[in-house]
Amino acid sequence: MQKNGDIQDLKSGNIRMEIEKVVFRHCSPDWVMSRHRIKYSNLTFIVSGEANYLLGNTPYHVGAGSLIYVPHGDVRQASLVRENPMHCYSVDFYAWGSSGTPLNLPLPYVSFLSNDYVINDLFSRMNVCWLNRSPYMQLRMKALLLLVLYHLLFEIQQPNHLLNFTDDRIAAITTYIGRNYASDLRLETFAEQYHLNKVYLGALFKRDTGLTFHQYLTRARLNAAEDLLSSEKYNIDEVAYLSGFRDASYFSRVFYKYFNVRPGKYKRMEKPQEPKALQEDSAEP
Repeated sequence: MQKNGDIQDLKSGNIRMEIEKVVFRHCSPDWVMSRHRIKYSNLTFIVSGEANYLLGNTPYHVGAGSLIYVPHGDVRQASLVRENPMHCYSVDFYAWGSSGTPLNLPLPYVSFLSNDYVINDLFSRMNVCWLNRSPYMQLRMKALLLLVLYHLLFEIQQPNHLLNFTDDRIAAITTYIGRNYASDLRLETFAEQYHLNKVYLGALFKRDTGLTFHQYLTRARLNAAEDLLSSEKYNIDEVAYLSGFRDASYFSRVFYKYFNVRPGKYKRMEKPQEPKALQEDSAEP
């Protein structure tokens, strides 16, 4: 069972990881896995076919799209459905949290993934990397496994999160905001571009990002303002303009609202760990 410290380490990214083995199994009809206790953690993603697993003392029937998670030190056993043998990716890995003890992921033994094409692609890339034994192999595989975990944790633990939605229009809009936050950006403009009703596009945006268009744009601008202020190369008027706030007084109010410090007194070491929750502010000129 995962501990609260495990969850906090996952949220903060404070984990260490080593990959023991990656394999793509073309299982024969007679393939079996005898009951044993594993010394590592394992993730198995079933691409096709069926199998019967015993995890702990609980039996599971799994098929295409199923993800199996066996924590460090747990017991597993498996056999195939002979008429439909399983093909799967399997990754053995070690993960440690800040305490130096093995990290348990907040995942069930068996999950069914709705966006399995994303997970399939990441496992496939890990397998290719393992087979190629290319330079920086471990580094690349760790990065891919972390992406797998990120997708898994959000899909399974937060089913309404943006990872369950892949609307290309919202992805394009957020990318554009990230590169052009200082411009005069309006939801109406994007609605016209995609021939959508403004209210409908706003609802899509909120669904996929968890923020309204205005909240998201404000966050992007505040992030830029932080960097500009930390450089100590610009005065407040310049920072406001370069980060997309056309009125320095309004910028100062918004910055203080979220960071509890006036822009003129801002220093990197004074930045809080987390800004206050973004809220709508209709007073922007």
